[in-house]
Amino acid sequence: MPEMLNVIVTCTQRKSLAVPDALHVSNLKSKRLESRVQEWASKLDSYDGQRTCSRQLYAGDAWSIVKEMEAQHSSNVRWWVCSAGYGLVALDTILSPYAATFSPCEDDTMIVDGQGALGHQKRRWWRELAQWRPASYLGPRTIADLAKQHPMDPILIAASTVYLEALEQDILEARQQLHSTEHLSLLSAGFRPNGPLVESLLPCSARFQARVGGARQSLNVRLLRLILTHHADSKDKSSIEGFLAVELNGLPELPTYERKPMSDESLRAFILDALGDDPDARHTPVLRKLRDRGMGCEQKRFRKLFHMIKET
Repeated sequence: MPEMLNVIVTCTQRKSLAVPDALHVSNLKSKRLESRVQEWASKLDSYDGQRTCSRQLYAGDAWSIVKEMEAQHSSNVRWWVCSAGYGLVALDTILSPYAATFSPCEDDTMIVDGQGALGHQKRRWWRELAQWRPASYLGPRTIADLAKQHPMDPILIAASTVYLEALEQDILEARQQLHSTEHLSLLSAGFRPNGPLVESLLPCSARFQARVGGARQSLNVRLLRLILTHHADSKDKSSIEGFLAVELNGLPELPTYERKPMSDESLRAFILDALGDDPDARHTPVLRKLRDRGMGCEQKRFRKLFHMIKET
């Protein structure tokens, strides 16, 4: 049989269906992590509103690329999505609209103060979520389970740093289940180049933007599209790494930015202007707009001030 490739991408914050209040992680009552996961799974299971498959639920620039790739590469690729709300599911899995994230800077983060280090909480949430099986879904609930089912098939994961921190232990266990460590490759722009996952990490420099276009936020899936479209050889890690090295050669160096720090008063005025234009704006795109104008502010500080202003 021809070699199959298992491709794993991460979900998106944007959804095509409105998210009800009950399916926001921020509205969970439980404080202990295990109890929060149980409460969350119960809410998703009992939701009686409109649902749709994961392929149609997620939205945005990066997800449009995922759907394009799936349409073009369905005969030799199995497609999976990692979700902070659902865990690992296939693209045809029926899901409820929800709001959950591993990012500690977002309102619907699963992180809770006093429950341990951020990375530890993420890994525990992912592990506990895998104990629950969504209705009508019969596939693997962890990446390790996927690798155990298909040990001869390479796995290629495109995920942000935030997600890799949650998936780290699962990925390491998956690597042990595969026929070769060469069968596991990771695309993650900005991920630290050390630690136990470095053996599987592919080059993912922001310089690739000059080759694949788009915003930095969609670089992982754009590089994934580049690999699937232009690299027909083996999908083992060394083969993909060699292909990307050739593609990177000759691309321009990244420009350097010297952003000017801002006082609280200046930040307040900028945020008020942004909320005047769009009262429903979220802090992340507003911060991006600030940085695009050559101004600087640490993310945690900006988020705190943004929500203080928005809630008054």
